[in-house]
This record gives sequence, structure tokens and C-alpha cells, in this order.
Amino acid sequence: MRRALVILTLLLPVLCQAGPAGGRVSGRVLDADSGDALVGVVLSLGEDYLWAVSAADGEFLFENVQRGRYVLKASCLGYVDTSLELDASRDLDSLVILMSVSSLALDEVVVTAQRPILSAARPWTTCRCRIWRIWWPSCREGRRSIPT
Repeated sequence: MRRALVILTLLLPVLCQAGPAGGRVSGRVLDADSGDALVGVVLSLGEDYLWAVSAADGEFLFENVQRGRYVLKASCLGYVDTSLELDASRDLDSLVILMSVSSLALDEVVVTAQRPILSAARPWTTCRCRIWRIWWPSCREGRRSIPT
């Protein structure tokens, strides 16, 4: 009995990994007009919070994807968000996502500021002199250059 328990304990990790492995979804994200690879596109797969970011060559990869139907969403600043419906019943290794440029016509922005109202007393003048005197106690030129 004890021997069977030891064997079962040793084989347990192997048996747990022998279950159905998740699939793989990968591909490239390209500009629809020029065909150039897009870097930094955020891709999300389904509602399971699986996400990836496209690399310098536009490639992306999702691993351990459970079998089923998903919606792959791609978004990038300056491009129209794109969605694809996928059937991940098998590995999908050669997806190509084409993204179109969106016009980022923004409205005009006006920034204004007001100068703060200062009190008549200037407490920092006294403090500045004291600080300079601590830093340069023996330097007469330093003391003369302090504004009062």
C-alpha cells in the first residue's frame, strides 16, 4: 500500500500535465494601406482577459488558449479598432490583421493660467539670507551677492 502511494505521488505531476493542452493563436498585424508591420498593437482574445502586444515585426502570440469560439480585438492609437471572430478548435498560426488609419481630428484646446497673488511680506527673503550664510559662512563675496 505504501509503495503504491509513493508511485502515485511521483506520477501525479505527470498525470496532471497530460490533460488537454490549450491551443495557440498567433499572427501579424499590418497597416492596411502600406502593409508595414504595426508595433504596440494591443490584442485581446475573448472575455477571459487574455491579451498580447504586437512585437517590432507585428507578430503576436496567445498560448494555452482553450478550445472554443472567441472574438479577437485589436486596438492601436491612430487606427480603427478591429475585431475578428475566431474558431479556436485547432491552432491558428497564420492570422493577418489589417488595420486602417483613423483620422485623429481633434478640437482646439486653449490653456490659460493666472499668476498667483503674492502677499506684501516676503518671508523667503529672510530665509534665503540665512540659508546662504549657512552655506558660505566665510565667503564675503557670497554674502554681498545675496539679494535683500
